[in-house]
Amino acid sequence: MLRIARAPAVRFVGALVAIMCLGLVGTACAADGAPRLRVDYQPPRLSVDAHDVSLARVLGEIGEKVGFTVVGHKPDGTPLYIGNVRGLVERNCMRYFLAIDAYLTAASLPPAEQLERRLQEWHAGSERYPIQLREMGREEYLAMKRKEIQYQQATAKEGKPS
Repeated sequence: MLRIARAPAVRFVGALVAIMCLGLVGTACAADGAPRLRVDYQPPRLSVDAHDVSLARVLGEIGEKVGFTVVGHKPDGTPLYIGNVRGLVERNCMRYFLAIDAYLTAASLPPAEQLERRLQEWHAGSERYPIQLREMGREEYLAMKRKEIQYQQATAKEGKPS
């Protein structure tokens, strides 16, 4: 019953997220005008310092990930998926959709159980699309998220911004 009742809301929110994601496409500009790109990847953290560099170049430096749109097929018949900025937008929109879906799925549970269920549901949803969304294994993901949540809760108690 919950899934049927939430479908129109999820479609509406999904459309809003897609529109917001499309606004992310652009170029970063430095105050001094000199192009600069620095990428530091220490899994699971990624730090990018980009000035006057296109988003396509940043994505190329980070490593090509793909979206969901099939743009062709390899000789063996396996699909070729869209990359670059559109692939980024498609992946981000799916991540937001999975987050909304996990939130709504857990909403009927007692409050003490909701957070853990949302984390479990989001990871399970992302695993349905391993080519596009797999970043880390389930246990590593859950440990990272639990640590982030503990930090957020501790800083909130201290009155510090997270």
